[in-house]
Order: sequence, then C-alpha cells, then structure tokens
Amino acid sequence: MRVKIIPYVAFFIASLAFAWFASRPTVNSDIVGKEWIHIAKESLKKIVYTDEDGTVEVIKDATVPDAFWIESTEKRKEGPNDVSVKDRYLVGDRIKELLGELAPFRVEKQIGEAGKVNLVDFGLDKPTGTFEVHYGDGKVFTLLMGKRSFQSPTVFVLDKDKNLVLLVQRKVMSMLEKPKARMAMSKPFSFAEDDVARVYVIQDGKEWRFFRKTLGKNKTWYPEAKDTASEAFRNWIDKVLKLRVEGYPQDQELEALNKLTPKFTLVLKSEREDLDTWAILEEAGASTRYWLKAGKLPVPVLIDATKAPVLLNDMKAFLQ
Repeated sequence: MRVKIIPYVAFFIASLAFAWFASRPTVNSDIVGKEWIHIAKESLKKIVYTDEDGTVEVIKDATVPDAFWIESTEKRKEGPNDVSVKDRYLVGDRIKELLGELAPFRVEKQIGEAGKVNLVDFGLDKPTGTFEVHYGDGKVFTLLMGKRSFQSPTVFVLDKDKNLVLLVQRKVMSMLEKPKARMAMSKPFSFAEDDVARVYVIQDGKEWRFFRKTLGKNKTWYPEAKDTASEAFRNWIDKVLKLRVEGYPQDQELEALNKLTPKFTLVLKSEREDLDTWAILEEAGASTRYWLKAGKLPVPVLIDATKAPVLLNDMKAFLQ
C-alpha cells in the first residue's frame, strides 16, 4: 500500500513546485521591487479600498496635520437580509506603515498589457475589488484587484491608467481588509511612552512641573526644584499614558464639549520638543462621561469613565 501511495505523493509535490515556479516574480533587478509610483504623505487626500465585504476610506483630516480617519461600510447578513454597517474612527500608529507602502509603491513583476494576456489567468476578467489613492490636484492611482499569486504575499492587479497587469505586494491592501482590528487608534498618542521626559500639570490656574531621570532601566520622576523623587507621580503618569480611546463624539456634541472647563491639563514634553497637550473633560449627565482633548487629535476622544475619577483622586498625593 505504501508503495502505491508514493507516486501520488511525488506527483502532488511536483505539482506544487510547478505552480510556485509559474507564479513567482522573475528575478530581474530591473523589474523586481521597481518603483511604480511615489505618493508623498503631504499630497495624499484619501485611500479607497473596495471588495466584496464593503468599502474602506482612509481620509486625511483637514484640521490637524498627520491625523487620518477611516470611514467604512461593511456588508453583513442579518437573517435573510443584507445590511450595511457604517463606522468612523481615527487611524492609529499604523498609518505610518500604510503611507510608507505608497512612498514608493513598488511592483514585483510586470506581466504585460491587458489586451495581450489572458485576464482569466490572473483573476482580472472579473476583478474582486479596487484600490484607489487620491492625491495631488485631483489625481487618482487605481488598481483593479485580481487573484493572489500562489503561496505568496502578492496579488495580480491591473493598473487602470496604464492598462498593465502587474504583480504587487498586497500588504497595503491587507491592512484595509479588517481595518478596525488593524488600523483603529487605541491610544490617544503616537509618541512612545519613554519619550515623555517632562510633564506640566495645570489645575485651577496652578502649575506643577515634573521631570524624569533615567538610570539604566529605572525611571524616576522629580518635582521641579526638588531633590526628592515622587513615587506617587511616577505611578500616576504611568496610568495616564495607559488611557485608551473608547469612542468619539457626535457632531452635535462637539460644541458643548469644547466649552467644558478641563478638570486638569497636561503639557507633555520630550527632552527636545513638545509632544502634545491634553485636557481631561468631565461631561455630566445621566451617566458621567470623560473625554480627552488633545492638541494633535481633531476631536476629543472618550476614555474609560472608571479611570478618570481615580486619576483625579490620585493627584492629591503629589500636588502639594
């Protein structure tokens, strides 16, 4: 029995090897990794990715530099009905990775003109989706999506303007396939926690300043002009930097939120520059909500209502 199976196994392995060989990019320094288009962050307006599951738009915020929103419409099945679920949220740190894939956008292999190849072979007779980058003065870079290359992180696409079939890395597209899990902002800042070296705490018109000293892996915080470290402040600022984004205000809520007096304000600095300014807002109502208003975010973001009161209470230990 074992002898009879061996030829089938060998044939299967050979088939896999041939399929990989046929779909792999040609090793040619003039083609592999060739820069196809360079879209600078400054010129980007939005990215639109559409597939059978819905549409994802990454849109540059017009009011705050380096801030981007995702607006998505996801198709879902609810019983016998098809429904569209809309969502909107800020993009987190991975926007840098996404934009890096566009500056430049590279091509692994140029297959040929659309009219001279069999589009069925590449899944481009019936494209599975589109990838568009809107940039500059009304320019649009459009790719029609085909099938994935066998056993590789690449996909066949059709450059709509040049009418050329290409093989490209699909990383930038895959980041937008499950955007909320992969792209949504979870923490309200893009700097590293270790970058924070100076903190000014402002409350009721008074200001307290703290600076960090680092010895090896140990970080200590000192009130300005004092020689005694403040363990209470170190614990407090660690909690502050672990605040997470839990939601966004409706447009009609913004005016009222912007009129609230902050419970306290923080100026966060590194050794060389200002990082951000944060204000914690308390919104009274049927249930009290707390918001973090940051200078580098276009809107206040909702934070955990159980954590803000703890931070307010713990401030008493070091604001002497």
